[in-house]
Amino acid sequence: MSIQTFGEQVNFNPHIHVIATDGCFAGDGSFTEAWSYDTSALQEAFMSAVFKMLLKKGMSEKRLELIGSWQHSGFHVFRGPQIHSGDRERLENLARYIVRCPFAMSRLAYQGEMDQVVYRGKTTGGDKVYPALDFLAMLTLQIPAPREQMVRYVGYYSNKCRGMRRKAALPANEPLIIKEARKTASIRWARLIAKVYLDDPLVCPECKGKMRIVAFIDEDAVIVKILKHVGLWERPLAHAPPAPKAVKQDDGFDEYHYQLQPPEHEFEAC
Repeated sequence: MSIQTFGEQVNFNPHIHVIATDGCFAGDGSFTEAWSYDTSALQEAFMSAVFKMLLKKGMSEKRLELIGSWQHSGFHVFRGPQIHSGDRERLENLARYIVRCPFAMSRLAYQGEMDQVVYRGKTTGGDKVYPALDFLAMLTLQIPAPREQMVRYVGYYSNKCRGMRRKAALPANEPLIIKEARKTASIRWARLIAKVYLDDPLVCPECKGKMRIVAFIDEDAVIVKILKHVGLWERPLAHAPPAPKAVKQDDGFDEYHYQLQPPEHEFEAC
């Protein structure tokens, strides 16, 4: 479950994305498909839960009744297409979508002479103009509070349930340590590096063949010895930080705009 606070633009539009199983797990681990395409019951349950929360926060019952009587209450549940078991690519694409960045540099244009930002919508493609400070203020609304988790795992996929299943699958005298866990994590690490930097670390730079992880070396002395042997060891020399550059300020000089430099690369949100 991912809590998202933005919509087509960077306006504050809180909503929740959920990746859920379309059925139920039984106690023996078997799965039964039981999903209904009618989401009205789920919408009513969600609205009722939000109203109870607002009532505890101090909102009057009269105001809640007024909101509940509106033709368009603002509550809506959408069920996307089903992703079948084993379709890893679609599942990953969906997961990347629900945790994407609130804005994309490729759709943003800064007009320094007018102190404004032009931002193009993702779906409609329409442009919207913001004063520069207003745009920054709207972006700060998307920053979660300290220790607030925006991605949560609940139910069968929660950390507690996964730990209980793992513990139940092991013999009573065997410690709760799985030796393959580090190997699996290393493969995921390589896949994430390839997605972020568009460069697969498991592809040989010489022959372009696929490499496999044989072992991890985490002893400093061994790492230094290997790097020295291949001629890649070079200790950085300590030096003082560079002195600040003197800037001549003439009449009408805007230090803020002077420091703004155009980005060297364009970064697209997930």
